[in-house]
Amino acid sequence: MRKFHATMRALALLGLATAAACGGDDDGGGTPQVPDATVATPDAVPVAVDAAPPDGAPAARVEATIGYDGAAEGTLLLAAFTSVPPSGGPIGFAQASSPTFPATLTLEDLAPQTLYVLAMLDVPPASPTQPGPEDLTVWSDALEVELGHTSTVTLTLVDP
Repeated sequence: MRKFHATMRALALLGLATAAACGGDDDGGGTPQVPDATVATPDAVPVAVDAAPPDGAPAARVEATIGYDGAAEGTLLLAAFTSVPPSGGPIGFAQASSPTFPATLTLEDLAPQTLYVLAMLDVPPASPTQPGPEDLTVWSDALEVELGHTSTVTLTLVDP
């Protein structure tokens, strides 16, 4: 149950983090609709997200390698969104509770589309409503994901 609450907190933090980090701008484009899927997250229970490809097609994957040379410790979160700033919840999500760097996390069962990948190191103390100044974040450039393929991205977290 503790891992479930940690996962739900992480999802809430990701949504708030991205909205706060990007100024909350909204282009009015709405949220794309895709079928429901379940994405397994490392060190946590599965999290239901909207991410499955249509008609049982082979899913796309994103494998992210996250680097960090600093001393901060916390939960590493990885999320994929269809826009920056995000206009909805993540399309895919993964986390590692005590990562060693470089860390590799994978987002599974994605539909083909353009995604932006966010890595966040959620550092104590807890920030229940938005990321604190101690939390580290980095965004990828636009990443095209294709059915049946694994797209790769390398992200580096840096201390402020």
